[in-house]
Amino acid sequence: MNSVQILCYLLSVIVFITGKANHHYYWRDYWGDLPHDAIGFTGIYIAQIPNHGILPASLYPDTKEAVAEVFGDKIIEKKNIKVLCDLNSENFYWEYTTTDKLTEDKLDNLVVGGTESDSLLYIGKIFHQGAWKISKVFPPSSPYAGYRGWNSDNKQHHTDDFQILKYKKHPITPRC
Repeated sequence: MNSVQILCYLLSVIVFITGKANHHYYWRDYWGDLPHDAIGFTGIYIAQIPNHGILPASLYPDTKEAVAEVFGDKIIEKKNIKVLCDLNSENFYWEYTTTDKLTEDKLDNLVVGGTESDSLLYIGKIFHQGAWKISKVFPPSSPYAGYRGWNSDNKQHHTDDFQILKYKKHPITPRC
């Protein structure tokens, strides 16, 4: 075995023992051109932006902007954007849910989109005011539980009914 094979073997043993890796998605820097493996739907892509944490956002490639909500306001970012990627987009699916149904035992295969106010954030979407919007979902344990997006007046829109992004569980295998 060469050193790369040994490293891959050790990585697979560590991943198997710890059970820490159950997904193959990753975040890439966005510089105005979408990577071939970017995850999106109907012209909107899933992004992250830094602003009082790391926030899930809607990425609009036609304007090269990521839009999110922070502390009750709509924000627009044109730099420091990351886009969700995976070589197999079929690994993702949206599920209709409500805040009440997001019990701790159902958070396992949700896609983590960032952090804010000491909470993990998940990725949600809604059809609101004539458009699809991707934004953050706080877990039920947070005082901000539920989907937090924005209205046409650039203020916060909160709802407890939304779709949440999930990732199909796969056997754990490192990429070597």
